[in-house]
Amino acid sequence: MNTNDYFSGGSGVAVFNFGLDRIGVYLMLHILGHQEFRYLSPIGRNEDTNTLNRNIKYGILGDDAVFRVYNTDDKEIYKLGEESSVRGQSTMTFEFTDAYRNDDEYTVLNFPLTYGIVITNASGEKFYYPPRKTDTTEPVPSTVNDGWIKWDGSVPENAVSIKNSNGKKFIVGRTDYDEGIHCGYVDVDSKQLIISYGGSELIYDDNFEILTGSSYRFEWKKIDMDNKSEYADQIVIGGNENDGVKLGVAKCKYNDNYYFGKVNLDQLQYCNFGINNTEVECLDFEVLIYSDEPVEPEPLPSTVSGRWIKWDGSVPENAISIKNSNGKKFIVGRTTYKEGIHCGYVDVDSKQLTISYGGRELIYGDNFEILTGSSNHFEWKKINMDNRSEYADQIIIGGNESNGVKLGVAKCKYNDNYYFGKVNLNQLHHGNFGINHKEVECLDFEVLIYSDEPVEPEPLPSTVSEGWIKWNGSVPENAVSIKNSNGKTFIVGRTSYNEGIHCGYVDVDSKQLIISYGGKELIYDDNFEILTGFSNRFEWKKININNKSAYADQIVIGGNESNGVKLGVAKCKYNDNYYFGKVNLNLLHHGNFGINHKEIDCTNFEVLIYYDEPEDDEWKRWNGTLPEDAVSLKNSDGKTLAVGRTKYSRGIHCGYIDVDSKQLTISYDGKELIFDENFEILTDAYHRFEWKKINMENKSKYANRIVIGGHESYGVELGVAKCKYKNKYYFGKVNLDYLLFGNFGINHEEIECPDFEVLIYSK
Repeated sequence: MNTNDYFSGGSGVAVFNFGLDRIGVYLMLHILGHQEFRYLSPIGRNEDTNTLNRNIKYGILGDDAVFRVYNTDDKEIYKLGEESSVRGQSTMTFEFTDAYRNDDEYTVLNFPLTYGIVITNASGEKFYYPPRKTDTTEPVPSTVNDGWIKWDGSVPENAVSIKNSNGKKFIVGRTDYDEGIHCGYVDVDSKQLIISYGGSELIYDDNFEILTGSSYRFEWKKIDMDNKSEYADQIVIGGNENDGVKLGVAKCKYNDNYYFGKVNLDQLQYCNFGINNTEVECLDFEVLIYSDEPVEPEPLPSTVSGRWIKWDGSVPENAISIKNSNGKKFIVGRTTYKEGIHCGYVDVDSKQLTISYGGRELIYGDNFEILTGSSNHFEWKKINMDNRSEYADQIIIGGNESNGVKLGVAKCKYNDNYYFGKVNLNQLHHGNFGINHKEVECLDFEVLIYSDEPVEPEPLPSTVSEGWIKWNGSVPENAVSIKNSNGKTFIVGRTSYNEGIHCGYVDVDSKQLIISYGGKELIYDDNFEILTGFSNRFEWKKININNKSAYADQIVIGGNESNGVKLGVAKCKYNDNYYFGKVNLNLLHHGNFGINHKEIDCTNFEVLIYYDEPEDDEWKRWNGTLPEDAVSLKNSDGKTLAVGRTKYSRGIHCGYIDVDSKQLTISYDGKELIFDENFEILTDAYHRFEWKKINMENKSKYANRIVIGGHESYGVELGVAKCKYKNKYYFGKVNLDYLLFGNFGINHEEIECPDFEVLIYSK
């Protein structure tokens, strides 16, 4: 282009002059008696970039750029300058279409400004003047209904929004600021848009837009530079910085609430939003994407023989259901509501689905689905944000909110009954279900997961011989049994009933299994199992919720309820006799067994546990009495101590048992630790032991004879030490990799004693 080159044209009542003077490229507009003159770019023939209308950059034009001017019929109207370089060719087109309408002062004259100048540089990039209503921002794809619309104070049903746990509802919004376009959140209560810029929170009462569209086409995703390419064509461009960098729409988690903001798509390190007069940089964020195809809840895995089916009024055998103690049976169901999909429970008596939304109970007589599948592929789990990652690939997606947030299927415990509902998988704070005309937020809930492999009661460890075996009418020698004072012998047994597995007792005289369910005694003549194994691997323990964690890895899982709750094997004391039954391991409040046509709730019960390794000939489980062959000593003060050991901090540690207090004392990490139960005592029926002074110099002489008493958590073996301390002897442990001192506990501390001997086998 050369100075003073210009072009004149017009359409209807509008006349344009476009040219170059000594200052820069200009546009002169005459319309309805009004005249407007604007510079479109500064002079800069050798600059890499020029600026069109301040913030609209149109790329590299190159030296000696030649503009070819076309009308909407692609007919060349005028050429500015001489073509001197192929790489510098650019074109300019006048378009008369409201695709590039500009809302400014002339609209009040009832003349829509539907002109547009399109400049295409040598690289094929297109830039516009006047700027499109959305500036250089790419519009939401046409497949998405509505897109960005001007805020009018009302909340459209299809607004992209979120409702926080504090009741605050926000909508995705945006406005222009400092020659850019910035996203934020519209508070539906205050009707204000909040964005952020330059470290500050900015609040707008009007002149902004909100995002609308079908919720099925939007979804929030964790996106960073590593996986950006997977979603490149789907990211919703919400705005841009004044240098042209594109900004995505971000959902930011901050102080347990969610806010909409912006994210730099060239970096994707953090998002920005405004609050409390500041701009927050938030690392915990998701980016809004769209899909040409509707985003539906994820299907059940192909490995699970189950699916959502339309309710026809009948109850399939494989429906995922629960039967409450009040006799009410519910099935997992779901339906669409408010552009989302919401789970709830189907009452098989009323044949109605109950869901909840917005604080209300909603009831449906038809047009809903129920969940079916093999019950042994499904399981209910306590899941929260801390352990969510363990089950991420197994959680059943039952639906979604209108904003795309995924919902899991929840089983909620309320007033001693169970109800199916939904749980927000981004929070996992509470389950929601509907009852008595309201929506209940329930903190006591479990989430439905699936398993590729059938979910069966956990088998006994492979170290336990045989385990559960089918009853054939005979009593194996290693059956887990008890003989009562009335002469009755019972064996632990179990069978399946009502989509669960329930334990009870086998009467060896009648050869029948007796279990209990729903308040009744149930008797079986065949088709049941009995429990077998070495007796020294099993033990009965008083276990409740308070001490459950101490035995969590040892409890024998005998069965499960139809809802997946695990059942332990219980030994119940009733009228001075013992009966085997079951215990709910989530409650551990009472054992249940059947007798005299009814089910007994027994609070005097013990739970069956197992040991990974059998008790060997020397180490015996402490039962409160001192065996005659215990390895022991008597000090000058009359105190008798015996060698003992127990598990602690993933290791096994030796110490001494005070036969008077019946307590084991060990030491660990500088402290004395005292145990009242759950430990072993060392015996020597064949007088095979002796004590020796051993150190690293003579260790090899006794290497094969040292008694291994335990080990550290990292595997180092520990010997049994007899330590002399203040003219008395105490049993403890010694690290066999060093043999520098023995360790034992006394007076609240751990003593390192250099005067010690090590227990070995005699020749």
